[in-house]
Amino acid sequence: MQEAIMVGYADLLKGHSAFLDMLARLYYKPLSQEELDAIAQLSVDDLPEDARVTDGFSEMLAYLHRGGSTLRQDVNVDYTSAFYGINSYEGQVAHPCESVFVGEEGLLMQAETRTVYRIYKAECIKKDPEIGIPDDHLSFELQFLSKMCERAAAALETGDMAEAARNIAVQEAFLAEHIQAWFPAMQKVALHLLNTPFYKGLLKATEGYLELLAADLADVESALGAPADASEESAA
Repeated sequence: MQEAIMVGYADLLKGHSAFLDMLARLYYKPLSQEELDAIAQLSVDDLPEDARVTDGFSEMLAYLHRGGSTLRQDVNVDYTSAFYGINSYEGQVAHPCESVFVGEEGLLMQAETRTVYRIYKAECIKKDPEIGIPDDHLSFELQFLSKMCERAAAALETGDMAEAARNIAVQEAFLAEHIQAWFPAMQKVALHLLNTPFYKGLLKATEGYLELLAADLADVESALGAPADASEESAA
């Protein structure tokens, strides 16, 4: 019975890994027509079970299905004007980077960026150094969690419960301290800058999904008895 439960948790984490990877790609850069076409083929029935995830993606899909000759241009103008910091709302830009919303000066590449980098390094996860986007960009933070979910699932499947527990504790701390701590502020600014339903829906879906992920990680932690100090060891 216990083995079957762990297999179920492993499958749950694999699902989270895939969804996190998709979210990371949606926030990474403006989308190609092929990427928009692929998103348009999604079914809300295959998404994580959360009302905001379903509602957000329903808004995105309805917009894509309406089509139009300028759809891709409109979506990408939305992305660049908001997430590249071209426009601002009440003096605040919506760069999806932690340091912009957590740091005292609201600038890119601050102490928060270095902190996140050290956490990645502790877990032997790194981005391509030639990519000129800060490590605390939302896309990379989501990719970090995706990779960690993948590794936690593998640990469960091989019976390494100690490593799975440590991994989950690191994820919980990272999600709370390095994504949920600033995502709502970024979302608030971005919603004032966006014009199309596509990224507005994505923000809504992401908001709900992050809470769902936190709840699922807590469930896995409870089942494993994850050590409370695991996240501190990783960040040291």
